[in-house]
Amino acid sequence: MKIVNQVVTLFLAQQALTASAFAPQPVAFSVKNTALNYKINEAKQFEEEQLTQQADLSALKKMAKPPAPANTAKRAPLEAPERAKAKAYIGGTKKFDLEAAHAARQPNNVGAVRGAFESLAEAGSVKNVQGGKCLKTWNIVNDDIDRVSVMLNNEGVPLSAQVEVWQGPEATPLRLQVASDDGLTYPFSAVLETPNKHNSIAVRNMSPMEFNMGACVVADVEDAKAGGNKAAGQGAVVEALSTLGEAFTVHGSDGVESFQFEDTVESIQVLLETDGRPLHARIELVQGSDDNKQVIDIMSENGQTQPFFAVIDTPTLVMGAGATVRVVNTAPSTVFPLTAKVEPYLVSENYVAPVARETKVDVTDDLFFLSNDEDEAEKIGMINEEPDEVFEI
Repeated sequence: MKIVNQVVTLFLAQQALTASAFAPQPVAFSVKNTALNYKINEAKQFEEEQLTQQADLSALKKMAKPPAPANTAKRAPLEAPERAKAKAYIGGTKKFDLEAAHAARQPNNVGAVRGAFESLAEAGSVKNVQGGKCLKTWNIVNDDIDRVSVMLNNEGVPLSAQVEVWQGPEATPLRLQVASDDGLTYPFSAVLETPNKHNSIAVRNMSPMEFNMGACVVADVEDAKAGGNKAAGQGAVVEALSTLGEAFTVHGSDGVESFQFEDTVESIQVLLETDGRPLHARIELVQGSDDNKQVIDIMSENGQTQPFFAVIDTPTLVMGAGATVRVVNTAPSTVFPLTAKVEPYLVSENYVAPVARETKVDVTDDLFFLSNDEDEAEKIGMINEEPDEVFEI
């Protein structure tokens, strides 16, 4: 029996040794897997500790800023003068205060164009044109309308616009570039001729997207009812200035003519025309030391059939007085002269018309020069003087 047990034990031991000899040896892989699993488990354990760890409220309180003290009745009188100093009157401390700026620059008078805009706004005739080169067009259906009045303004920000007269599908016989320092104080108003048929008025807002613009186009219906030929309405106003205004010739190649007005003139009317040649000009409204408040660039194919007529407001501000209208002939050559007529349009009660001094021509002793009345009086007085006594020796 003992012998049998020994044989069975040896047989089992031999089978175990054989199986272990032919089995794969995963010793190296088990070491690597053990190290990798150790790193992964360590990272997970660190994350769990961070998530489960409670926040240290005392450290957070030290890092946080102390709260502002409550405003009590004792502190209120001390803060009142500081708030009064920080209050914005013109421009504001952080952002532009438009209402405060208007109150500080309130003009002493209101021009004709601004007054007309107030009545048109009440009637709902002013259309809004969005900034960012947005376009608004008016089609003239009635062929009897020979001219229209175009007016532009805004709430008091810089104004930049382009006005065109379209004739047919591709022709643009008249183009205007308008720039104003303040669209509320210095609005734009002009009378544009629309001869022939198929005319349209295009107004484009060249200002940024935030600067909206109000535009109004009024047809000269009164003149059309009166039979045309500038017998009534806007045409009669243009014809009156063309007939009664004093004409000044401005030659091309940047020829300049300036017209000065007193502070009692609230609005000025300007008429530019040619004898049928192209009209290229620039009108500048100057107030102060070479400060252009409004600039209008005119490009017309025919200055006779499509002249330019405008009414410009010249409000008298607190810090300035009077205004100057400067007309520049931007034609490329001197062979393109233009005729400028600039006269007051709306004046105050204290307006006094300027008196031109009479000028005479003196040709005494073969000399040719200009002399005025005072020189003539002095000359007469010198002739009437009694000669000195002559003593005979």
